[in-house]
Amino acid sequence: MMRQMFLTSVVSLAFAVAPAFAEETTPMQQGTGPAEAATASPQAATAAQMQDLGFLTQQENGQWLANSYIGQPVTNSEQEVLGDVADLLIGPNGEVTGALVSIGGFLGIGEKIVALPFDALVRIEDGSGTPRLLLAASSDQLENAPEFMTLAAVREAEELERMQREAERQQTEPATVPAPAPNEGTPTQ
Repeated sequence: MMRQMFLTSVVSLAFAVAPAFAEETTPMQQGTGPAEAATASPQAATAAQMQDLGFLTQQENGQWLANSYIGQPVTNSEQEVLGDVADLLIGPNGEVTGALVSIGGFLGIGEKIVALPFDALVRIEDGSGTPRLLLAASSDQLENAPEFMTLAAVREAEELERMQREAERQQTEPATVPAPAPNEGTPTQ
């Protein structure tokens, strides 16, 4: 019974999806831009947008993948490991503006994240072709650097501060005791 229900569901799904796969898209004619294609049909508009994306097909010399930075150790000229790149900070225009470096700690306990301008890191390849990230700084400079706070952490700290101020305000306000109602507590005759 279950097998028959499953097969019925699969066949029904196949019939429901088949028309979507059978739709034919017409190629854009020469000189037709995205605006004209959008008025022609949704399929033509999608084709026009795909052509305008300018897909990249391969990595070029001088281009690096984010994973060649994230997780990589940062050293100084004395070969001292200062920390590891924990993340990259990307600006509103899509440009990498900073590198978040995790320093100190063990297995995430006691670590501190500091942010550096991205161009402060120099990417070089050692003799074996392994990329290395160099920073012209000492471990003391990074340890004394201010800790980086994400936007979420800033908002959380602001909310916590607001709640603390509210709690302090409530503690310093005198408690008001309502006055007794007239004739309350007096015996009636």
